[in-house]
Amino acid sequence: MKHQRIVHILEDGRRKYSTHNGEMELWTEHEVENLNHNNKQYGRAAFTADFSRYDVEAKKLRLRYPTAKIIKVIGFKSEDHDLPINQQIIF
Repeated sequence: MKHQRIVHILEDGRRKYSTHNGEMELWTEHEVENLNHNNKQYGRAAFTADFSRYDVEAKKLRLRYPTAKIIKVIGFKSEDHDLPINQQIIF
């Protein structure tokens, strides 16, 4: 099974790779399907503006960090993990 990278598409037009503790996250096809399901079930995910926090529900992130600027995720795409890293996408 080939692993995928996730690129979050942000409401301000930027794109952000899915990372954890500074490392690129690799996703299986099943995990990508689950992410799609979660987006449909919970609504938009979000990051804090400094990308230090993430939640699958933007409203829960707002409750946890009421003074932080919140950037919603409006979609995502997946790409093969062995493609070169796109320097125009936030790591």
